[in-house]
Amino acid sequence: MGRPAILCPKVVRSPSKRLVEGRDKRNRLVVIHRLRRQDVLSEEQKKRAISSLASAFGIAVDLRDQFEFAMLNRAEEFTAEQAMAMLPDEPLREYKPRENILRYIEEAFAPWIEADALTRPLIREKSPRAYMALANWLRNNELPANFPINSQAVSHSPVQMDETNIQAIRDARAAYERQRYAARKLENNV
Repeated sequence: MGRPAILCPKVVRSPSKRLVEGRDKRNRLVVIHRLRRQDVLSEEQKKRAISSLASAFGIAVDLRDQFEFAMLNRAEEFTAEQAMAMLPDEPLREYKPRENILRYIEEAFAPWIEADALTRPLIREKSPRAYMALANWLRNNELPANFPINSQAVSHSPVQMDETNIQAIRDARAAYERQRYAARKLENNV
């Protein structure tokens, strides 16, 4: 026999309470997201606002297109930064062993999915157990095409290979081979 519910109310109430808190957090984020969508200006309104800013700051007419481009880019960056700042510090709930990992990710990481910021490194950081479960699941399965993990989050900018870079690499390789050949020749003669 287990303990009566009166003696251990934490055990009896905590799972449902946690779920309610998780739903509340998720609902708050969805409401905030919807409010943001309603407050968005049309493209024409944005251009008029930027134009009035440009004239207020005395930006030359020929530079206004560059100013508009820079302002729109910075506004998008700022919006993305604010969305990331509003995300919770931890998933809405913990992963339970033998739970369907894809369903868990969709439920527990809903705020990151809404912000289009869910990546495997983020899952690893926030919930190591869920990350291991996902890694184990991926041994035998592939992620569905519409699954919300963003694989493009980490972008590495490759070095642009033009003729000067290619020639510099060839010259360095040739110098290395010459030194190596000279060292072998010296070693064989001694």
